[in-house]
Amino acid sequence: MKFKPLFYGVIFGSVVTGITTLLFTPKSGQEVQASLTESVTKIKKNLDETKEQTISLKKQFSETAKISKEAIEIVSQDVKDSVDDWKREIEPALKQLQKEINRLQEVVESSRRW
Repeated sequence: MKFKPLFYGVIFGSVVTGITTLLFTPKSGQEVQASLTESVTKIKKNLDETKEQTISLKKQFSETAKISKEAIEIVSQDVKDSVDDWKREIEPALKQLQKEINRLQEVVESSRRW
């Protein structure tokens, strides 16, 4: 999600709200000024909180990506090791099967000669 358009939207909305408040308020100039000062302070506070949360979210995302990468590397190595182990385990059986196939071929060939 891009935060720049959101930021511009918040600023634009704040300006429009400020102008509308100035034009339609039944308050005195000092009351309006105090209200605007309070609003600006709240907006700055909200922007600072949003910035802090964004930085925190970015750090969390980076950490999660790092942990995920490490986990994937570990799992892929484990899978590779398991496949290698399996190949070593079945190798004697494969050799035995190959010997039997060769012997059967010899029997078939010798029976053809007769």
